[in-house]
Amino acid sequence: MPRYCAEAQGPYKASQSWEYEFVGITSYGTPVNVHRLLRKSDLSLAVTMTQATLWGFAGGGSMVLPGICSRESIEWNHRLMTSPTRTVGNDAPNNRMREDIEEATVMSGLDMSLLVILNPALEIVDVTAGTTIAAHRASVEKYKQLYSVSSSEVPEGKLDVGISGSFPGDRFFAHACWPIANLDYFVRDGGTIILACMVEGGLAHYSYGKDYMPYRLEAKRRQKPWSVKQP
Repeated sequence: MPRYCAEAQGPYKASQSWEYEFVGITSYGTPVNVHRLLRKSDLSLAVTMTQATLWGFAGGGSMVLPGICSRESIEWNHRLMTSPTRTVGNDAPNNRMREDIEEATVMSGLDMSLLVILNPALEIVDVTAGTTIAAHRASVEKYKQLYSVSSSEVPEGKLDVGISGSFPGDRFFAHACWPIANLDYFVRDGGTIILACMVEGGLAHYSYGKDYMPYRLEAKRRQKPWSVKQP
């Protein structure tokens, strides 16, 4: 009987080292610890969305790292956020962070990916499926045709002021701030970037950061809950 699995992973599970299998180290030094359920499955398929992100373009291999990797793997990969080539719209192999993700994906044994592109109404406008890296490259090219704009198209050069929202990814500020990286290409040095979003969940979901807080801050937080309820 073939074995299939579908499981959601949150910050709590990412910290449980016994849930993972070590499969190797990337050329950037990231130890790749992949969830054991993936390794046990006879067929693995990542269903994901292509979008511009801080590590080039999300989708495909992102479902492996950070998707189903341990906290150790995620933190090592995120060191590459400081790489000068880690920019929105700059894909692997030039984007070091994305290349690290793709190396981890190959090591994980993920069989294939199905990637969709959404319009502003959250409707599917394109579907690409195949081996993960090839399918991701193809989906990214389609995404660029739909949504990319060259800064050379801005009348009279760069903008004095750039304004952007980030719906539907605007629940937490940690994700809602991503459009700032896009606008940086279009706004002149010394100009102004305005981010207009609701961030109903606050700066970030508390579970992402609680293990990094000093004990006194954690105790204080328990005495005085956030003004915005966390789900």
